[in-house]
Amino acid sequence: MKNNFLSLMLITALAVIFAGCTTLDAVAQKGKVSSALNYVGAGNLDKAKEAIDAALVHEKTKAWAKTYYAVGRVAQALWEKGLETDNEKLMTKYDNQLIYAYDSYIKAIDLDKKKNIEKMIIVQLPSLANDFLTWAAMEFENENYKE
Repeated sequence: MKNNFLSLMLITALAVIFAGCTTLDAVAQKGKVSSALNYVGAGNLDKAKEAIDAALVHEKTKAWAKTYYAVGRVAQALWEKGLETDNEKLMTKYDNQLIYAYDSYIKAIDLDKKKNIEKMIIVQLPSLANDFLTWAAMEFENENYKE
């Protein structure tokens, strides 16, 4: 009887530890999304991209609206920094970077059931529209009419 009780206690303790680890993993991944946004604010865009790329492939954060908002912010910030510093590598970290930013914002809005992220995205859209105009002018000047 005593051995059964100890076995039951051990199984319960292991279950609690496992559940705690799973919860910590989810919190850690959501922390990567927050870190990416903080890195964008601090201008550390390489670390921002690294953090958000990790969050994009994780089960707990790949369908989270804030993840896609952060993806959009990172992609847009990389493009803007590349334009500012005349660094084409920053402007092409993602394929069709501005379109990727826009698509990420739209996906964030679609996933955001409470409409909390939508307000943050609306603030970004005028800047993104200006980026698209700048990109279009650059492509026109380079006679790259297909883009």
